[in-house]
Amino acid sequence: MADLAQPEGTPQVDEIFEGKKRKYFSQLALRNLSAFRMHAKAGLWPDGDKWRTGRHELAVAARCEAIGELLRLSPDACKRLTYSGTVHDFYKTREMQISAEARGAGKSQWEAFAEAEDKAKEKLTEARVDPLIIEIADAAGHNGVNDMDAILKERDLSDQQIARLALHYIDSISNQDQWSAPAEIRDVTRQKINALDRRMDGLESADRYRALNEEGRQHFNGATAYQAMRRTGHAIEERFAELIMERTGTPIDPLELPTIIDARIREKIMEIPE
Repeated sequence: MADLAQPEGTPQVDEIFEGKKRKYFSQLALRNLSAFRMHAKAGLWPDGDKWRTGRHELAVAARCEAIGELLRLSPDACKRLTYSGTVHDFYKTREMQISAEARGAGKSQWEAFAEAEDKAKEKLTEARVDPLIIEIADAAGHNGVNDMDAILKERDLSDQQIARLALHYIDSISNQDQWSAPAEIRDVTRQKINALDRRMDGLESADRYRALNEEGRQHFNGATAYQAMRRTGHAIEERFAELIMERTGTPIDPLELPTIIDARIREKIMEIPE
């Protein structure tokens, strides 16, 4: 999100915003410095394609902090959620290597990603990361869908459960480090779509995830991995809209939640002193 699109306005306003945005993300990174040290050890720094994952994690962390505030999570829960956003993909480089090796050997992509996730959790545990943070970070991606569905069936949710739902959702809507575009009506189907749908569309069309997507049918009652993530993501939007209404009295369109989250980030950026 360090490269998020600038808001509309005069060049002077954009210049002020960009300066504050740099400060905001620098401060966010410094507050979670130990996570980014793990990035360096995992080979995500300092530049090139690998650093895109680092920028994505920073964007996810910012959105996690914003949604935590919107949902009125406790300060400690919000901090854990934000930190989980900075580490949920720290093992991405090795994950892609394991996936490529399995693909070359004609082995299961589902099992390859599960292996990478287990090793990532081992690394986080070795680094003495809070187990609650590891549990939140583990909610990301296709392997988190069944757990998220189980949480959504609960009537009353703890802050930890909400944080896990939030991390899963934020990762699902975050396209690298770009601002979320507003919801819109799709021309062909006349269906309203948002950032979640666009992200799932992109993943479904990616060659490297095609086998993984199809293997999802064995785990999600015939639905592909990204069909299941899309369905669960929209269910989380509905639940969060209800929680925000209950806790703040503010009604929202669930499909506009991605842009509402980003609007909160813009507010936080503009609160930074010049």
